[in-house]
Amino acid sequence: MVNLLLSYGAKPELQDSDGQTALHKACENNSKNVITTLKNFNQLLLNIKDNKNRTPIDCCKIQETKSILS
Repeated sequence: MVNLLLSYGAKPELQDSDGQTALHKACENNSKNVITTLKNFNQLLLNIKDNKNRTPIDCCKIQETKSILS
């Protein structure tokens, strides 16, 4: 689904009212496939900070998920 949305021009750099992107949300939810897809689509997503000054990797709750972003 993420690939389809991206192919139709979805903008994963958009932030919600908390300043989070789709990658922040994917990290919070341990969605490894989504994390990999978004990371491969645009490496700059890794640097976007939310309203609490957290990058997506800061939102990861599981070390295995953090390693995908490293």
